[in-house]
Amino acid sequence: MVSFECATCGARVSEEVALLEDETRLCEDGYSGEGRREYLPEGFYVVGAESHIYPGVGGDYLLHPTDVLTMDRMEAVPIEEYTDFFGCCGLRGKVPNTFCPNGHRFATEISDHCSRVVQIHRDRVEVR
Repeated sequence: MVSFECATCGARVSEEVALLEDETRLCEDGYSGEGRREYLPEGFYVVGAESHIYPGVGGDYLLHPTDVLTMDRMEAVPIEEYTDFFGCCGLRGKVPNTFCPNGHRFATEISDHCSRVVQIHRDRVEVR
């Protein structure tokens, strides 16, 4: 089991999670409609790869959103960046949009038109 901390301030940014060894448990049908399952089960993480359904996540950690500890985005997001963060039904995932409890960007939640996942940027966290 590991947890992640903000590399800038040391604040804890995740619950304890275990590496998901059996990637057949991933929901690769992340773009299905109603009743869709989340991409990852709670309590686990994977290291992103180009073979995963989310583009551009290679080498970063992917976690279930409930395993991530964050600051309220409405409190943290600069108003001029609002449209980069929010899509019509979730977070767009175009820019880092997830803040540690002290306001440092460390991850990108991807949840607009797909099952939710949080991409924790390897260069913005420490593993404990």
